[in-house]
Amino acid sequence: DPASFLTRAWLDKEAALISKTEAARFPLAWGEGDTVWMGAIDGAGTAVSYIQSIYWEYGSGCHLPRTGVLMQNRGVSFSLDPQALNSLAPGRKPFHTLNPALAAFDDGRTLSYGVMGGDGQPQFQAELAQPESEVAQAEVRRLLELLDRLRQMATAPAPPPAAAPAPVSAGEGLSLALEARQLSLTLTSAALAYRVTLTNNGALPLTGVTVAGDMISAHASLPENEQLATAGSELQPCHEIARLGVGESTQITGEFRLPFTRIRPIRKGKAALFVPLARLRVDAAQGADGAVLLTALVGQRSREPGAGLQPFRLDFGPRIYREVTQRVF
Repeated sequence: DPASFLTRAWLDKEAALISKTEAARFPLAWGEGDTVWMGAIDGAGTAVSYIQSIYWEYGSGCHLPRTGVLMQNRGVSFSLDPQALNSLAPGRKPFHTLNPALAAFDDGRTLSYGVMGGDGQPQFQAELAQPESEVAQAEVRRLLELLDRLRQMATAPAPPPAAAPAPVSAGEGLSLALEARQLSLTLTSAALAYRVTLTNNGALPLTGVTVAGDMISAHASLPENEQLATAGSELQPCHEIARLGVGESTQITGEFRLPFTRIRPIRKGKAALFVPLARLRVDAAQGADGAVLLTALVGQRSREPGAGLQPFRLDFGPRIYREVTQRVF
């Protein structure tokens, strides 16, 4: 109970531990806590990056009598040796590691960020200051994805319920349904997480079932036979199922990944739009009437009934889209 820390008995016990004749050793042993970083952005876009540290427990040990404000101890970084690089002299500032930071992105967004922890602060800043660094890219991507997820969770109204994916089939045998679950855009690729449901509606068990597929970028410049799944499409092997009994269903999950260099953006003003097509082909060595082919348009679920699927904005940068669905051709 935090209130117990304010009782006279507890305060008397703690006060008795303070020696009036001997000071504690300095510096104190390292312990948890000290530096605090906070960031905030209001509805008008005003951003604050704030970091506070008094440098060692109890700072300088000096406080202002009238206010009780404890003074920080950054002066300990100075040396009294006049030959030292950090020698004490008028007008000089002590070495310190406090780095409250703001990042302004080309698309107009501002990121308020920071990190606690002594020497780790300048290292962290140096990493993010190198756009070509894979470490910097990963850190910025992780921060942006987390912020986007929090913003979407806090502001988004409840989406309409998703319709069950429509199955496609070859005759009365094997049927196939695809469900798009999540689309992630990074600095190097697009990744679609999916779930496939296979059902044997035929009179014979299916053996040697293989699933092949990929994700491509839809574009008006491509002929239809290069965009839709066909018997001749060069799809990548994804899954194998040894046997699927009569009336039996099974679900498999996976991910299609498309490098950014192979995405054909659709330009609309200043926007760069990505329209993914997921393609699947399912074959069975025995028991099926033929291959099952499926091509699905993947997009964002609209929050307005009847508005249709929405494309993905490449110019918005890395992010994760969870409210996705599909429309089968």
